[in-house]
Amino acid sequence: MSAGKAVDLSQQVVASHPASVQVVDWDTLVADADSKVVTNERVFVEIGQHCRIIEKSHQDIGALVRHLRSCGIRLNDWSSFETAKMYMSQQYMSQSLLEHKSVEERIIQEKSLHKYCCHLRSLLSLPDSKLPDKISISAPVPSCFSPGDQIDVMDSTKNWWHAVLLSETKNMYNVYWVGFEPTDGSRRSLFKRNPEEVNKHSGVFRVHEDGAVSGNSAVHTADWVLDNVFSKVQPRTFREVVHIDDATSIVLEEATAA
Repeated sequence: MSAGKAVDLSQQVVASHPASVQVVDWDTLVADADSKVVTNERVFVEIGQHCRIIEKSHQDIGALVRHLRSCGIRLNDWSSFETAKMYMSQQYMSQSLLEHKSVEERIIQEKSLHKYCCHLRSLLSLPDSKLPDKISISAPVPSCFSPGDQIDVMDSTKNWWHAVLLSETKNMYNVYWVGFEPTDGSRRSLFKRNPEEVNKHSGVFRVHEDGAVSGNSAVHTADWVLDNVFSKVQPRTFREVVHIDDATSIVLEEATAA
């Protein structure tokens, strides 16, 4: 590595992180580094090149996703989802590339394409306020729902079902189907369980809208779910504990004093 290039690199580091990194002598820095890092300089340079490509890809995909959103495309029905995935496969899984892959590699690639299309669908469904600045369809999309929200879930026949989101994990939503009694699967029911876990990456969700289907029970409304089921799943917030309990104690003290 030439002395001129070393000076340029040190200046880049200082310019990028002026508050946290101060490189005075590049040669000293390299001398103190792990020798295996230094001998693999070309590998790190190549990684930097790929990082630049990834950044450019985020910008390009972001523009494409925003274009689809402006067209009102959501991929919320099976036919549209599969058609979009087939179009994407024309470049992602071209025949010339597949010819050199094993059966196992093709299966993995097909699963990856499905995952990308699921992430794309999630990005298209996000509210404008939740859409990230840097868009990537290779990473899971952050949930735009919070426990306690009323949401709609689409089934395989394209019907939207009204539910209350009770909790979520990395891959699943735990929902209560509004208008149905609780069931652990032992009784005949439209749903296997209530509450029930739904895959958050492969499922289709939206904020609850009028027209979504609910069960026939007039008792098991969304408010009933929040009061009787959600309250047992989610602990009360600090604000609820402090303000509600303090207010209750004040009322009790006043009543006692009276």
